[in-house]
Parts: sequence; C-alpha cells; structure tokens
Amino acid sequence: PLVKKMSAQLDWGIPVETVLLKFAKETNSKIITRIISTVMESHKFGGNLTDTFEALSNTVVEVERLRSERKLFLNSQIITGYIIFFVFLAVIIGLQKYLVPSLGSVSTSSLTTISGVGAPPNIAQEYSEIFRNLVLLQGLFTGLTVGKMSEGAMVSGVKHSAFMMTVGLFVLLVLG
Repeated sequence: PLVKKMSAQLDWGIPVETVLLKFAKETNSKIITRIISTVMESHKFGGNLTDTFEALSNTVVEVERLRSERKLFLNSQIITGYIIFFVFLAVIIGLQKYLVPSLGSVSTSSLTTISGVGAPPNIAQEYSEIFRNLVLLQGLFTGLTVGKMSEGAMVSGVKHSAFMMTVGLFVLLVLG
C-alpha cells in the first residue's frame, strides 16, 4: 500500500524527494530512512543510482545478517543466565537438605564450650531464611541482567526477575 501511494503521488506530480521523505516518515524504520537519505544525496549530486542501489542492498543484507547473529548470541546468553540461576537454586537446595540438618545435629553443649555463648535456638530456621534471601537476590539480579542483555533495558528484566524469584520461592517451599 505504501508503494502504491508513492506511485500515485508521483503520478500527481509531487516531487520525488517529497514523496520519498513522506514514505520514510510513514514507515518509521531507521534503515529505510537511511536508505532514502542516501538515495536522495546520490541523486542530488549526480551519482550513479544503479551503483547506489546495489551498495544499499548489500548493506541491508549485511545489517540483517548481523541482527540475526546478535539475536542468536543473545538467546544463548539468556539461556546461560537461566541455567546459572537454576544451578544456584540446586546448590542452595542441596545445602539446605544435607548441610543444615547436620549443623542442627551438632550438640548445643559443644557449641557452648567452644564459643562460651549458647547456640542459636534454631539454626536450621536461620539458614533457611538466609538461603531464601539469597535465592530472591539471585533471581532479582539475574533477571535484570537477562532483561538488559535481551532487550537493552533493565526495566524489561523485571518479568525475568519476577519469574525467577517466583520459581525459586516455590521450589524452596516444595523441596525445602
């Protein structure tokens, strides 16, 4: 439809430069705006339009190839961020399942004689709170980082953070 509109405008006698500038504004595309400005400059200064169009088409193909490579790279980085979070979560669960119960079995009298102060009333509960907070912090900051890498803004990482924090808390409640 935009090309048909351009054709109609040219048939009505509207100058080529005006038609191209309107086309660039209507598409809201940075790359099309750059291409049109290059074509207009080449036309204005008497350049060979065939060579200009060939160079521009090669440039557009290269830009699209680089975008797809960047997207592939970023997808692997996002997956890596999620893997790191879930490995961290597994380590925390392992610590909570195997290390904390053995710490709780340490006799209170041995801790009292070593430190001279009584042992905390519920060491397993304290470690559970610490582990929960660690999972929440890890989920928050990993999600923000993933959002920054994938979409270019940390604000967009809020959804990743919310997902990781929710899953982390759920897993800790179920398995912890």
